[in-house]
Amino acid sequence: MRTLIIEDEPAAAENLKRLITQHLPEASIVGITDTIISTIEWLENEPAPDIIFTDVQLADGLCFEIFKTHQPKCPIIFTTAYNEYAINAFKVRAVDYLLKPIKKQEFADTVERIKSTHQQTLDLNEIREALEVEYPNYSHRYIIRFGDHIRTITSEDIAYLYTLQKGIFVVTHEGKTYPLDKSLEQMEQELDPKNFFRINRQFIVSLAAVGNMQLVSKSRLKIELKPKFSEGEVISSTERSPLFKSWLKR
Repeated sequence: MRTLIIEDEPAAAENLKRLITQHLPEASIVGITDTIISTIEWLENEPAPDIIFTDVQLADGLCFEIFKTHQPKCPIIFTTAYNEYAINAFKVRAVDYLLKPIKKQEFADTVERIKSTHQQTLDLNEIREALEVEYPNYSHRYIIRFGDHIRTITSEDIAYLYTLQKGIFVVTHEGKTYPLDKSLEQMEQELDPKNFFRINRQFIVSLAAVGNMQLVSKSRLKIELKPKFSEGEVISSTERSPLFKSWLKR
């Protein structure tokens, strides 16, 4: 059974590989891709898989973009960390899904459903449309104005954002700091929560910018940011710390 894994989180991909080996020993993992582009290239150059496990939201968009040009005839198992809306959309359409972090028993139940169904017929456009209603339209590009200069940055460029003396600033992974003509509240709504988290009233951080962490009280965390924040210590709020820890585990 040729099995394709589409997953942009290495830890999640490794977990899927372990579960497949344990519960679907007849499966042979023939490919692991992590973006829409790399998956399309794989499907164009390899024999069709017999089963696909795919994350819903990849680094370069929703997985349904893949299936616009490659309509699979095999079972597709969707994985997602966004249960507020994805589960409801999947249940209505009787599509197999696994909620991250994937539990062994839920995976085993899904495998049994696969084995009992010779072929799975999905209306992928219908599923995509249902999910896109629920997925916010996250921003990916911003215009930065500083002095007489204008430049654009993408959300992937952003390491973290912070407020200081009523100003809002964005710091890129390259270590550049720019003023931003938006509030943190606006940015919190516009940035993908899979990759960004508001740790307190002053900071929104990207996952890639989170360095070493130190417990400074019963729940608060002192966080070293990459690039380093030079204006003082960065500490998660008491209210946000438990949510921040859960976000880091996704």
